[in-house]
Amino acid sequence: VAVFEIDQVHTLNMKVETLQRASIECGWITYIPVDFSNESWDSKLLEAGFERSKRTLFLWQSVSLYLEPETVRATLLSMGNLCAEGSIIAQDFYSQSMVDCDYSKAAKKFKGIIEKMGEPWKFGLDMSDDPRGVVESYLNEVGLQMTEYIQFGEKRGLEAFYCIVEAEKLSMSDSSYA
Repeated sequence: VAVFEIDQVHTLNMKVETLQRASIECGWITYIPVDFSNESWDSKLLEAGFERSKRTLFLWQSVSLYLEPETVRATLLSMGNLCAEGSIIAQDFYSQSMVDCDYSKAAKKFKGIIEKMGEPWKFGLDMSDDPRGVVESYLNEVGLQMTEYIQFGEKRGLEAFYCIVEAEKLSMSDSSYA
């Protein structure tokens, strides 16, 4: 199994250093530094030996929140274009109310800390009405079909603020995405 880790150079370095300090072998992972806003992550992935013909699991968690909406859309479109049949994209989404800090005082405090670290929140989906439908529709727009949906707090009746989804590439006959 080939494993590729794509992230900002500072974050990748921190991950590798942490693994090394814990004496966890990580030489089998191909690390690819990228700035999602300014670089072609998919080109770097292909240059590093990624094989488009193999089924893939893209795990894209805790990234989209920090990107501009156009970058999130382009990245998901690229993932779909790189996928072989049977590939899976696992992704999380935050609500716009969380991004705007309308969700809670704790979210506002946390956002302030993160922004001081140079990571402002930029992307969220309006989950105020039918969050599952909103997420499913967004994924369809980028050529993906939602196969799993987990909304945090849903069982307790909390306002939608975060979800994790699993999606697969739509076949060309199933969609008319851009």
